[in-house]
Amino acid sequence: LHMGKTMKEDLTVVAKCINKLYPPEFNVFRIYAELYHNYFASQAKKNAESHLEDKDIYLLLSWVHNFYPKDMRKDHALAMELDKVKLGSLLPSSLSKELENKYLDSEEV
Repeated sequence: LHMGKTMKEDLTVVAKCINKLYPPEFNVFRIYAELYHNYFASQAKKNAESHLEDKDIYLLLSWVHNFYPKDMRKDHALAMELDKVKLGSLLPSSLSKELENKYLDSEEV
């Protein structure tokens, strides 16, 4: 969650301030966003493949499906820039489904 908050803050600064300092062809925001996304995706996958408790699975899935795509877009300037980049999901759909099933099975028990 701390990393996500930092990512949102950093990308907001890039979208509102740093982006203006470079010519559009430098694609500064896209580069920052892709680097952050790739790092987060690798960390999310690494965490998803480790042994997680139910609360951790819930938190990871909540972040991947709710916070990352939705809360990141609450800032208008950030949302406009993110829409141009189209980053995709942080987890492969098969791994996400596997975690969802594991969590639901545990909740049923």
